[in-house]
Amino acid sequence: MSGRPAVTRRAPTVIGLGNSYAHDDGVGPAVIAALAAVAPAGVTIVELDGEPARLIEAWADTALTIVIDAARSGAAPGTVVRLEGEDLDDGLAQSNPRHRSSSHALGMVEALELGRVMVRLPARLVVLAVEGQAFEPGPGLSDAVRRAVPRVVSANRATPPRIALT
Repeated sequence: MSGRPAVTRRAPTVIGLGNSYAHDDGVGPAVIAALAAVAPAGVTIVELDGEPARLIEAWADTALTIVIDAARSGAAPGTVVRLEGEDLDDGLAQSNPRHRSSSHALGMVEALELGRVMVRLPARLVVLAVEGQAFEPGPGLSDAVRRAVPRVVSANRATPPRIALT
């Protein structure tokens, strides 16, 4: 016995991160808007700006959390990368536009670190990172990122935890 109370795991949660007024950084909100009408029953859908305290609150005690966010890694725009487990830390540090090149003080990487320290991570965390092309101020996704949205929605429509991208 660890002496800690048993945690009741909440239903799977899908979180779309981003800013719809920074072009491709709005891919998370775009996926959430498309997913809201077709998400499987019992899945919680959340749109957030990436602020760590709100992220931690949204994913704490979930069985599965899927985070959709824009990436800036140098891959072709519209490329979708699935990060989980050991790949998560390295992948986020290399591809997340909020990490060290952000207009925000803190973001996904810091939320992950804080969640670990606070023991407030989901049982399983998956990040679907969509490579962006344009992050300057302004609404609308680039063509490549707009074409990636249906693939990310399809990946999330599968009954969790069976998510995969092809």
